[in-house]
Amino acid sequence: MQIPFCIEALTKHMRANAPKQRQGALSLLRCLAAKLPHRVAPSMIRLKDELLRSLADSTSSIRYDGLCIVTDLARDFTDPAPFQQLAPELYPALIKCTMDSYYKVAAQGLRACGWYVHTLRSALTANAGHLTAVMEVLQRTLVATDIDQEVKEASLECFGHMLAVCGNQPFVLDALAQSMNAFVERMRNEVTRTTAMKALKRIAAAEIEPRVPIEPVLDQICVELCRFLDLSSRSIRQQVLDSTVPLLQRYGDGVPFETSCTFLAQVEKFVSDMDLYITDLCIQVIEALVCRSGVAARIAELCLPRILIVCRSPLLQGAALESILRLLSNLFQYPEHFPFDALFAQLTDLSMLQDQQAQASRHVVATLSKALAQLVLRADIATKQRTFSTFGQCLSSPADTGDAQVALRCELYLLTIGEIGKHENLSAVPGVTDLMLQHLSSSRDEIAQAAAVGFGCMTAGAMSSFLAVLIQRMQTSADSPKIRYLLLTSLREVIAVNASRDAASLSQHISEHLEGIFTLLIQNSGREEESVRAVVSECFGHLLAIVPEATAPQLHPLFRGSSGEARATAVASLRCAASRNCPVETMLPFADALVEALSDSDLQVRKAGLQAVNVVCQSSCNAVLRPVAGAVLERLWEESQVNHKLIREVDLGPFKHKVDDGLPLRKIAYQGASSLLAAYGEAVPVNRMMDFVKQGLTDQEDVQVGCCQLLSDLCVWARPAVVARLGDIIEPFERVITQSAKQAQNKQQVSRVTDNLRLFARTLKNVEAIAEGDGRQPFLDFVSRLNKDQAFAQAYDRVGSRDV
Repeated sequence: MQIPFCIEALTKHMRANAPKQRQGALSLLRCLAAKLPHRVAPSMIRLKDELLRSLADSTSSIRYDGLCIVTDLARDFTDPAPFQQLAPELYPALIKCTMDSYYKVAAQGLRACGWYVHTLRSALTANAGHLTAVMEVLQRTLVATDIDQEVKEASLECFGHMLAVCGNQPFVLDALAQSMNAFVERMRNEVTRTTAMKALKRIAAAEIEPRVPIEPVLDQICVELCRFLDLSSRSIRQQVLDSTVPLLQRYGDGVPFETSCTFLAQVEKFVSDMDLYITDLCIQVIEALVCRSGVAARIAELCLPRILIVCRSPLLQGAALESILRLLSNLFQYPEHFPFDALFAQLTDLSMLQDQQAQASRHVVATLSKALAQLVLRADIATKQRTFSTFGQCLSSPADTGDAQVALRCELYLLTIGEIGKHENLSAVPGVTDLMLQHLSSSRDEIAQAAAVGFGCMTAGAMSSFLAVLIQRMQTSADSPKIRYLLLTSLREVIAVNASRDAASLSQHISEHLEGIFTLLIQNSGREEESVRAVVSECFGHLLAIVPEATAPQLHPLFRGSSGEARATAVASLRCAASRNCPVETMLPFADALVEALSDSDLQVRKAGLQAVNVVCQSSCNAVLRPVAGAVLERLWEESQVNHKLIREVDLGPFKHKVDDGLPLRKIAYQGASSLLAAYGEAVPVNRMMDFVKQGLTDQEDVQVGCCQLLSDLCVWARPAVVARLGDIIEPFERVITQSAKQAQNKQQVSRVTDNLRLFARTLKNVEAIAEGDGRQPFLDFVSRLNKDQAFAQAYDRVGSRDV
């Protein structure tokens, strides 16, 4: 992009005598600064005179645009040099704008001063006079009551930026001490507390040493935060916790014991599986307080019971789970308050899982195994030996009986051994390898699967000891499909765990076994069992990202193999590699093979290709398909059409049922089209995209969902194409909506039809927002006709009011 030439041309217009011409040029520069700050910032020196002139202009809108330009450039700066060079002249002009009579200019001036100070981080002493002047302005605005609300909020934002950068500098300490009480008052104010809490979060999270000295008002701040937690608003609660977490992490040692206990009592109420985001924040608050003297006992009394209840929830996952595991790891370091035997008994109590479904109970068992592993890892050597003895006694007993509790306990212990093995070498534990391998033959699938996963995790933590055993066992169990699948699962865990943790170590330990691993993977790539092929593709995907120079030559022949299953496995490997952000250089040689897979004669190869395209477009290696985006779209177009050869009739006795094997492919084709549009934008023929929309509206409901999503995306990425072909979508939309509205009379289908009508209404709202020209009035008439139906009119009104 020729940004420097654009800026050079704009400077001529900014020097013009006509105010409107200067205003227009400045507005365009403001758009460039907002959208392309990294390209505009290097030209700041050239723009100095024009920026200074705009900040001193008699027209308030020009002053405002000039401030917005400086703010946008400072917010996303990469090189501080031009900002520091301009600071002696530009920063005083910004400070002058903070005292402007027009409230919008004053507020934007404060924001500009706040963001600009980040660019001066390495030159604070040289700009001490300017920064002191800003603090003096903030002292006045923080206590002022007769100023506009926007100026109050902007002053709080600026205050947060200033303290986050230079709050520990000697030249601001006096002003800081005089301003903190006013800041606390702004926190108490219902109107300004949200902005004040954001500023507090920025101050607490500042990575400067020594930290900002806010200790004189720390207790007042904590009291206010505890008071806010009593409010019923979830948004306020989230903001409070968001600010409290960095505050306690940074200043927890200065919080009084009574205030710490108040925090625990407040956050304990919100630890549940009903809102995992809030739970995550609450756990972080507890974690920040656990190191305080005497607090561990209160945590054991107030918080631990609720945490253990959440650990048994099948909904627990993601950041909340990671926070709980991290907290438990810290709590277990206080055995006087968290005795090992009591916690072990609580974590191994599986009585609550009897009434849960199998999938839910397996998720809970996996969660408990992670928590139990943290407990064992923090124990002393004697306790660890006793614990492994307990594991061995339980796992040595037959688990294939009908007792569900025994089976769940075996599953828990097998997974726990694996979780411990991730972090600690278990090669010195006697009999642990035989114990894990013998359970691969269990008649209970869940126990065998737990043994496979556990053995894989254990091997990941002791590659030099267990990897050779795993490879040898895979080579000797080739005749048993079940054992083969389970050992492949173990190998996948080995690769996956080390790939996310220490890819270099994996490459080093696995290099001597690569030949044997590739032989086994290639042998199993053409298996009929889809589950086996899925594991093989994941292994290949991980290895392609870790050791591409060794994996690529093994993978290329599979694309040309005679077996459709093997080709599908090879294509699926690319999907797995892309999902793990494989480098573009590694994926580029496979681009042609991926495009060819979309036109393969085998149905499962085409399906794997469609799925791979969808993932590649959404990954960091999406540049792989940019040169062939048009060809890929044509393949998707072919796959999106109904293929009557893939529709078969199944005889169910009294009646016959038609099964469309091509429906999953058409659904993925529409997802791929949306991904192509998002990834490559203008490189994709948008007229063909509108053909997708027109055709998809005549297909089944599952395809119509993807069609509506594609049309909504087109309204964002390709407005002219949608406007030009509004007439093409009116008739298909009218037919499908009328049909859905008629189905609403059937009480058994009300829920499904309501969801469909809401989807259509939301899509038409997106189209209506961009409709213009000759096609607008016919489209509005079409919507008016649809609104005569009560069911659709209700859905359309709810979408309009955002009550969905």
